[in-house]
Amino acid sequence: MTSVPSPRRLLNGNNVLFILLIFSMVIASCSTTTEVVRPDRETTSKTNTKKRPADTKVDTVQWTEVASEEFKPIEYDGTPRIEKEAIYRAALMVPFYAAEYNRGENSGEAERFIQFYAGVKIGLEKLESENIPLVLDVYDTQGSESTLRSKLRRINDDTHLIIGPYERDPLKMAAQRAKDDEIPLVSPWLSSSRIAENNPFYLQLRPTLRDHYDKMVEEALKKFNAEQIIILKQEDGSDDNRVKYLQEVGRSVLRADQDPFREYPVNRDSLILGEFYFSDLFDENRETVFLIQNYSFDDEDFIYNTLRKLSAAKGLRSTTIYGLPILLDTEKIDFNLYKILNVKVVRSRFVDPSRSDVKDFKQRFFNEYGALPSDEAYYGHDIITYFGKALKKYGKQFQFFLDQHNENLLQVNFDIQKSYLREGTVSDDFRDINYFVNKHLDIIEFDENRFKVAGKY
Repeated sequence: MTSVPSPRRLLNGNNVLFILLIFSMVIASCSTTTEVVRPDRETTSKTNTKKRPADTKVDTVQWTEVASEEFKPIEYDGTPRIEKEAIYRAALMVPFYAAEYNRGENSGEAERFIQFYAGVKIGLEKLESENIPLVLDVYDTQGSESTLRSKLRRINDDTHLIIGPYERDPLKMAAQRAKDDEIPLVSPWLSSSRIAENNPFYLQLRPTLRDHYDKMVEEALKKFNAEQIIILKQEDGSDDNRVKYLQEVGRSVLRADQDPFREYPVNRDSLILGEFYFSDLFDENRETVFLIQNYSFDDEDFIYNTLRKLSAAKGLRSTTIYGLPILLDTEKIDFNLYKILNVKVVRSRFVDPSRSDVKDFKQRFFNEYGALPSDEAYYGHDIITYFGKALKKYGKQFQFFLDQHNENLLQVNFDIQKSYLREGTVSDDFRDINYFVNKHLDIIEFDENRFKVAGKY
């Protein structure tokens, strides 16, 4: 195992990604350990080298059989226990893509995970300042299943937390290892109900697509009548299953027997040619609300052209649009569209640059690495901070107590809930839990020329 020093501060203003890339190349194909707080070493030896005299007699242990009915084996009742350690160990498994970066390939993904790791390192320093003992082992998975399989074999037996990996199949493999060895595994990036099954040691931090739809519909119905809401969908029927789910959520919220929302099939050609397309959809007397359920960058052009046409058709009439994170992630949408259309985005991660603690982190990151932090840097900081403190407070089985654990973080808020094997179950018995998932979602809006969490400021 290779010990790697912290990256040095840059004097010439070069980008942090270059320095951390050098760091990632050092750890390629091996694991690294960053020890944040070391426990005091024992001064006594565990072995005795003195020889026993030849004539010394050895006592013989006498075994006595006890009737089984007198001492029955202890049966575990499924109730989690707080089991604390003097020091905790975490394994970070991410693909730094060092070799690909050298060849000029995959540079975006490499920079993403290097930023994440840089944020983790600042979070570790914060934990150290609060006297929270955590040792971090870093493993470069290189985006390879075979590499991950090798790295999984190297994980220390005393590991209490695994973060990552990123790719779907390696994540499934790591989740099984976590289940077998009862090590909580945190999945920061992938959102799927198919990664783990009957695994109370798997924690998914990204809310599912359905969670986003639930939040969208619930928020819209808090402010508007169902008659004001229109679901936009593509005319070719590719969105039908998602639209059907939105209607199901609406029926559930309203306790209605019929689909509560209007649906409007959008013709792609009309988005380009139709000058007043959508004009007839707007209500003259009250606000018209549109739900855009598309989430993929494959639909980026469709989303942009839809918003552009809605803006042109709206005139002086009032409107609100609810959408998914792609509405903020895309670079095609102009700030004027957010303002004119009163766009609300359902999102689990958001950094408010006006907060003093965010400003402090940004300055510290720049001072240490000579670059500005990306969203992944904030995310890495928040994950290691949140789960480091959870380990300290609740011990090795911390995941069962996260409903009591709140932290003031920079980018994310966690509302980690149990997903049960059987729908409708409410239980603290770990045997009833399928896995854990973060359910926290915010509504982000553009107001006073900046993005912010709706209703928070």
